[in-house]
Amino acid sequence: MEDLIIRGEKPEDHGAIRSLIVETFRAAYGTGDLEADLVERLRDQSAFGINISLVALQNDLLVGHVFFSGVHIAEHPDIAACALAPLCVSQPLQRLGIGSILTQRGLSACQDAGYKAAVVQGSPAYYGRFGFSPIGQFHLRTVFLSEYDMALALDDGALDAVSGLVDYPAPWDALRDE
Repeated sequence: MEDLIIRGEKPEDHGAIRSLIVETFRAAYGTGDLEADLVERLRDQSAFGINISLVALQNDLLVGHVFFSGVHIAEHPDIAACALAPLCVSQPLQRLGIGSILTQRGLSACQDAGYKAAVVQGSPAYYGRFGFSPIGQFHLRTVFLSEYDMALALDDGALDAVSGLVDYPAPWDALRDE
């Protein structure tokens, strides 16, 4: 995708990001507003660490988005961790590598920002390609208690002696209830 541009989100992208999230998640899962609302609420707070939000542009159109926000590992507050959610790509452009590029660049930006670990709720087949493993392998758990909970050490050994609950900030509460 030689004409693809990846960059940090700008305030003028917010409307297009919301539309893309709603469109993508509604088509895939019958949701969309929950995920879009989550990004908007997380964007307004950074109590658990800085947010990293990247967009993919093709011919000046926003065609992809990934969002990372801070989370806490309750028993290890010294370990900076983030959650990847959501990741979305415009339906006609899915399976062309845009989501992979956004994920890789986002994880790199998280590492550069000082995050030591990342968590995601997603497909093990998809996120496993980036090094994510089932969260239980790290002796971690989330309030979601999902088979899709996964974790990744962004620094070698960052999760070796870590265990406990990954605590998501309050904006996640709406998704916890789903």
